[in-house]
Amino acid sequence: MTGLPFADGHRMFLERQLNTCIPRCGMKPDIFLSPSELALPRKVLDSYWIINAGYKQNDYTLKYYPYYQEVVNMLKGKIQFVQIGLLHSTHKHPPLEGVIDMRGKTTLRQLFLLSHYADGAVCCVSLQMVIQAAFGKPCVVIAGAREGVRWQINPDHRFLCLNGSMKCAPYDGCWKSRIEECTFKSKNGNATCMELIRPEDIVRA
Repeated sequence: MTGLPFADGHRMFLERQLNTCIPRCGMKPDIFLSPSELALPRKVLDSYWIINAGYKQNDYTLKYYPYYQEVVNMLKGKIQFVQIGLLHSTHKHPPLEGVIDMRGKTTLRQLFLLSHYADGAVCCVSLQMVIQAAFGKPCVVIAGAREGVRWQINPDHRFLCLNGSMKCAPYDGCWKSRIEECTFKSKNGNATCMELIRPEDIVRA
């Protein structure tokens, strides 16, 4: 294992493809909003956090986390959540109660703007995590033990993981993708590394 993060993986891949040197200039991704985008009316006026409670059914089903509703319930009256997600046949985003439902209601650029104004986000390892990093915003990432912490963690984020505490992921994650591949399922049929992260842990983070 190299110990390098995801950002270096992309940079080094491009270096090889383009046969050029691309200096490393930081960990955070870059997303730029235009003056015309920043002048648009805000979709949500009050303070809020974004929550992405879904996953893609056609690839990384091991990212499923079953207790998002409990997190919303525990923070009722303290944090207003805005639920986002792509409504597509290959995506599963069960509706949550007590949230502002923005599922399927934003383009990618509108999601950037929504994230720019958000106080933070709760999600699994996903695009939303990367967007939050670009804007220097807090993010509670429910990571389980699928991927290496050094590969995915971003500045300003709380990365909730079980790496190093499970036989199936002693250091750098199991790197499995689908729940069918999981060797340590809970009695509910979910990945144990996800279920062991309790709603209270997310609320505390």
